[in-house]
Amino acid sequence: MVTIALGTTPTILINLDKVDPKTFVVADLTIKGRNNILLTRNIDTAAIEDSQISWKLTQKETLALGLGTYSVMCNWVTADGTRGITKEDTLQVIDNHERWELYPSDVEPDDDDPTETIIQTDPLNLDAYATPQMYGARADGYTDDTEAIQQAIDSGKSVYLSAGEYRITAPLVITNKNYWNLHGEDAIIVYSGTGYAVRILNAAHCRISIGMITALQGGGVEFYSDSRQSWNQYVTLEFEAIRCATDCIHVETAGEGWCNENRIHGGQFMAGQNGLHIVSTGAETTNGWKVYDCGIEGVTTGIYLESTNGENSAICNSAFINCRYGESFEKILKTEGIVYDCKWSAPTAVIPSFFDCSEQTDRVVVESPISYYWRLPSRTWHRGCIIGGVLKGEATSYEEVTV
Repeated sequence: MVTIALGTTPTILINLDKVDPKTFVVADLTIKGRNNILLTRNIDTAAIEDSQISWKLTQKETLALGLGTYSVMCNWVTADGTRGITKEDTLQVIDNHERWELYPSDVEPDDDDPTETIIQTDPLNLDAYATPQMYGARADGYTDDTEAIQQAIDSGKSVYLSAGEYRITAPLVITNKNYWNLHGEDAIIVYSGTGYAVRILNAAHCRISIGMITALQGGGVEFYSDSRQSWNQYVTLEFEAIRCATDCIHVETAGEGWCNENRIHGGQFMAGQNGLHIVSTGAETTNGWKVYDCGIEGVTTGIYLESTNGENSAICNSAFINCRYGESFEKILKTEGIVYDCKWSAPTAVIPSFFDCSEQTDRVVVESPISYYWRLPSRTWHRGCIIGGVLKGEATSYEEVTV
């Protein structure tokens, strides 16, 4: 491992042969490791020379690079509105004992040309996508990018959020979308408000991917509906981490609105009161939610299912699969009101105190390594079931678990 810090000038070159970098209005570069963003930078276009961008560290940056592979991507908009994204290339760090350079991982570096091209422009076809940079976003962690991102969302096109830190001061509202995508897997959204950073209404068959959301005074993502004409269905939400003050993901239905058959693929519930909080108060049941691979590692309650209008608003037919949990939590599943026909399945051991369920919670199957709390034959997996709010072991006849 070598750390490049202040006082050194690592050579990281991007060669562009189809556009003149001097015409860039906005350009940003990102270096990624296997699972995380190592560095993102808005390029000072005045510093671009010829057809190359040379990326050097500032006084605030330290970049640790070991021998191995990394990814570099460039997102740009020119003065005439032309935009493009270089394909994300896998790169290899080569140590020549003088400076560090990035080369394509599938070619050997040319000793006679130590500045060979590592990326050439081969822009994705963005005709179907809008980017916040088209509307003035900087993604530098300082500029308020709220309006620019919202304009991209409202453009009628799917949206691409390039890597960077987008500061927002008001919720991003995603409404009336069908077969629509938001690609922001490497983006970081920092929200300074008290509501929810992202609000979703009337969405169907959509995929929303966001790297990380930080909302230290508010919440992460909200699905909501309040009338027969408002709903969310077949929406897939993907994220790496959500850190907030209230709910990481909040679902609330009222009146005749409904939010059913949606899917969440996680990341970490890094901080907040609840990881996923479903509040069903209307005239329709809330059903069909599927939650995969979320980490309950910084919130008070992992999954909170709250039904407050009797049978009409029951929560049912949902599954929570492979949700892991660390040490800083109180409950992994909490229910209120009528909840039934759900499933919790994970490879990590549970104990009855991890669950806080209402007396109206029935037929919630628990699959987990929990055998040493129950008098059952030794085997790898055992099933339990929450009946009448109590976690019971699977046997010839159910017996209440005591710890």
